[in-house]
Amino acid sequence: GENIRNIEPTIIEIATVKIVDGKIIDIYNTYVGIAEYGPKFLDFDLTPEFRGVVPMRLLGAPTLENALKKLSEFIQDTTLILRADLPYEALETLKKCGERFGIKFNNKVLRIESIVQVAEVLRECRTLGDTNIMEIASKMREPCEWKNIFDEYLVAFGRDDCLGYALAFAELIIQLDMTIDLWT
Repeated sequence: GENIRNIEPTIIEIATVKIVDGKIIDIYNTYVGIAEYGPKFLDFDLTPEFRGVVPMRLLGAPTLENALKKLSEFIQDTTLILRADLPYEALETLKKCGERFGIKFNNKVLRIESIVQVAEVLRECRTLGDTNIMEIASKMREPCEWKNIFDEYLVAFGRDDCLGYALAFAELIIQLDMTIDLWT
């Protein structure tokens, strides 16, 4: 087929997990069809950004509009926890895609990276019995792979795809909350 570049941002997979009281209570995961292109156009390089996504998974998948409507219903007014270390800005892409269909995503947003950093600062404060931020900052970890952080907190990571990461991040938040009590 020929190469096609989308002018507008798009989403080809949505994976989200809902946590309530330290438990995963629900999951919304879907691929998103690219309706205007037939099977002959759905061929792309498998790069890390497309973990687990192959063109055939997009065939027959819900339209972007339908997938975003269901996502909006699923998340309602909850706080979203997103990754900032992706090669694109996930929240901006979500908002731009939603705007095309009159769907607004104005949820409160936290970054998973920030939650991990705050948890580590809280742990250091409690360990040292001190709140000297400069001393604590000097002990902070260098950026590392998420899989290393999952290992450190004994979070199972079995699926190297969007849903696998969503589940692992949810478990990481649960683990951090159990050890640090993030919400108080």
